[in-house]
Amino acid sequence: MSNIKGKQLKDGALTQDKLNVTTDTVTDLSKVTTKEWSEQNVVNHIETLSYSETNLDMTALATTVSTGTQLACNDGISDATQSMVIVRVNGVDVNIGGSTDPHDGFFSPDGIVVRTKGTEIQGDKLYWNTDTASYQLEVTDRIDFEYLIKDSYAPF
Repeated sequence: MSNIKGKQLKDGALTQDKLNVTTDTVTDLSKVTTKEWSEQNVVNHIETLSYSETNLDMTALATTVSTGTQLACNDGISDATQSMVIVRVNGVDVNIGGSTDPHDGFFSPDGIVVRTKGTEIQGDKLYWNTDTASYQLEVTDRIDFEYLIKDSYAPF
């Protein structure tokens, strides 16, 4: 039971249909929303996303063990990200997220500021933790950044 201005209401007594909220009454995000309106906007937003294809098959830079952190490749994140960035070396996922164990590397704008997983932004570059990574990079390694971007035609 819940109290509203001194009245007791049975759980489930207030339902959306009894509040007269319809999709037509929703005019913007700051107003009350309906489940139908919310679901439709999630679908509409998801349909505006796609995977970036600009940071695929990049050439790695050679790293040397026990030298701290080193730039992993010359390319930064090319597009405005709409998701966390997944990193693959030669098609295998890499543990990215911080400058210490157990992370193989991290994203940073300058090699000093460490982005946590999910906070990467356009322009950030990948840095390799040579002290904690399970292997070092070679120039024959290929690096992919996989992340979602907003389609250029998307109205959202």
